[in-house]
Amino acid sequence: MAIEGFDYTAFAKDLAGQANGVIPQGISEPDRQYIVNLIFNFCNMSGEALYNDPAGQFDASQAMLITQFIGEWAFHKSIDAIKSGIDPQYRDGLMQKVAFTVFEIAKQAILKKLNQNQMIELVEHHVKKTYDQAIAELEKNGVISAETAQKAHTQSNIDDMAQQMQGDVSDKMSDNKILKLAAFAVVLQKMPPDKAMRVLNNFPKDDVTVLMQYMEMDDLAQKVDRTVIKKCLEEIKSKIPKPKNVNPDKVFSKLCKIVKNSNF
Repeated sequence: MAIEGFDYTAFAKDLAGQANGVIPQGISEPDRQYIVNLIFNFCNMSGEALYNDPAGQFDASQAMLITQFIGEWAFHKSIDAIKSGIDPQYRDGLMQKVAFTVFEIAKQAILKKLNQNQMIELVEHHVKKTYDQAIAELEKNGVISAETAQKAHTQSNIDDMAQQMQGDVSDKMSDNKILKLAAFAVVLQKMPPDKAMRVLNNFPKDDVTVLMQYMEMDDLAQKVDRTVIKKCLEEIKSKIPKPKNVNPDKVFSKLCKIVKNSNF
């Protein structure tokens, strides 16, 4: 049963393109291309499976959320595998196990009506479990050394990105800008994935990188002062024009300008 409003191929291309812009330095060009292709292929295949699911269990927003989870974890764990020194011939099998786990766990989480924070925690738990088990199996079969296995177990690109964001972002942006992006990321976390993606597409590349990193923090809402979030929303509400015919693109453009230019 087709899912109305879910263009899975376009969405997969969008996710792969965004990933290409945030691949860490030091990754070789062939490996960069591997990561981008991996994300597109996994997201496209999973999106197609959801789109053609005869049971018709998911709407467009839910299908996008599942697909986005797959893209994000394919991104992080492929980088972990590359940095750990795992031979390219063994990466595909490793990534397939991760992607399948995300696909199944995310679907079940939605069907059980878990909230997004619960979903993030559940998916992350099972991804780490699956990845560690797969690494242990490679070591047991003599495919990788104990040293490589240990490195793979401890490598975490998602944690590296969070630490880098905390250090580097403050060097490039004012405190007001950082606070506003963090507050806006809280809002984006509450939006359906398709709408959040449309908003992100209107931001400059550097801002998108920061926003996506903030959006991956499941406890972001607890870390950002509620008064900051409230003030950000009040400013957005006061500055967005109210035309008779609402143009979403103009509204999104206005949101970007508010985040970029205004101060508390």
